Amino acid sequence: MEKNKLTAPVEKLGLEVKAYGEAKFNTLKLQTAKGLSQGIASVTSYLLLFILGCAFVLVLSMGLILFLGEKLGSYATAAFYVAGALLLIFIILMLVRKYLFRNSFIPGFVDMFGTEDTEGTKPIKNWKELDIAIMKSQVQEYKQEARIAKQVARVKMSFSPELLIPTILKRIIGKRK
Repeated sequence: MEKNKLTAPVEKLGLEVKAYGEAKFNTLKLQTAKGLSQGIASVTSYLLLFILGCAFVLVLSMGLILFLGEKLGSYATAAFYVAGALLLIFIILMLVRKYLFRNSFIPGFVDMFGTEDTEGTKPIKNWKELDIAIMKSQVQEYKQEARIAKQVARVKMSFSPELLIPTILKRIIGKRK
């Protein structure tokens, strides 16, 4: 019975750390499963829309080439005009891709993983806010680790010889009386 009283703080700390780790791991597994399933569904739908969009642009381009070829009297000139227009659209999209695509996907991925900023008050909308939220989350994680380390130090201190020996002697002397 004495042994259980002496080791109870350590056992309690171990159980708390184990429970914290299991909860953290389960949350991570669930968020990952949710995020992956939604991500794969999104990628599949975007891929399908991309393929259909490419087919539409191809058919539209061919129709435009045929229409302009009739009006201009030269299908080659019409093809160059259409290719030039498509190249101009491509260049514009390349110049604004960071703002158009990257920042537009962040809210969706943040929603997938159920993450907000560390205060939980505002949704994350762009890369800068995402980086700040990651740093804040890491700081909170380090603080939690420090709390656990302090608890471990307290447990070690409670088992130090200068505290442990008088406690044991008091129990032994108390039983003899």
